[in-house]
Amino acid sequence: MEHETILKNCPSCRLEKPSEAFGKDSRTSTGLRSYCKKCSSKNGKKNRERNAARETVYTPDFKYCPGCKIDKYKSEFNRSKSGATGLTSYCKKCNTLHHREFRYGVSKDWIENTLILQEGKCAICGFRPAPNDKDLCIDHNHKTNKVRGMLCCSCNKGIGSLKESNEILQNAIAYLNKHKEQ
Repeated sequence: MEHETILKNCPSCRLEKPSEAFGKDSRTSTGLRSYCKKCSSKNGKKNRERNAARETVYTPDFKYCPGCKIDKYKSEFNRSKSGATGLTSYCKKCNTLHHREFRYGVSKDWIENTLILQEGKCAICGFRPAPNDKDLCIDHNHKTNKVRGMLCCSCNKGIGSLKESNEILQNAIAYLNKHKEQ
């Protein structure tokens, strides 16, 4: 099967070129990158040179977290290319709380109360995270965006994989029961 050659303008060199001169990109309507391969290569080289010439960012051993209001070791912060210190403004814990509040509309109090009600465990399988484990996930209905509770990552992904469908879940239960002895 032959591919049809399309002529396309490169916004950098402003030349009309055949589609073979452009890299592939499945996210665009044409299936091609915006800039031709030659211009992309030139721009990439310029960016690499500019980044290499940048000063090295000094990362302090300790940093103040305005959320916790204490100094913490640098490993408790995520890296950031935009920050002067090379670290995010808030520690990982405070960043997670902020993200959960922004994305799901839940407060630190809601999380703490839910964990108390769930005895610190996943609402489905009962997994209780140890101090070095990942925190429980906020579970929400993808259609209504309403928050339901807190689950371990496996249970949260499982519900998503089953498309939040009671019917599919019942089919899975029937399937497991049918093949219990195997």
